[in-house]
Amino acid sequence: MIRESNLLLRLLVELAILVATGVWGHAALANPVGRWILALAAPLAVGTLWALFGAPGSRYELHGIAHVLLEVAVVGAGCAALLALGAPRLALALAVIALANRLLMIHWRQ
Repeated sequence: MIRESNLLLRLLVELAILVATGVWGHAALANPVGRWILALAAPLAVGTLWALFGAPGSRYELHGIAHVLLEVAVVGAGCAALLALGAPRLALALAVIALANRLLMIHWRQ
């Protein structure tokens, strides 16, 4: 039960990263059209990178250090978005939860 909950937590972390990058994209520009374009493009870019190279069983799945670097970049993008939005505590919480989740995934070979 706890192992499965860790996989659910992983999904929630990934969704939080997408939401954070989308909200940042909307807040980053003054132009109304540009705001919506960036609000859609930022999470789309992060999600596409993860879907192609990071997700388990993905077409071009990275392994080893390359996967770790991609994971750091994706989580870092979410944390950077939260920092840019003026939410440092949320950024720290996201980083800590993502790290704890990843360590449990390694421990349980998920």
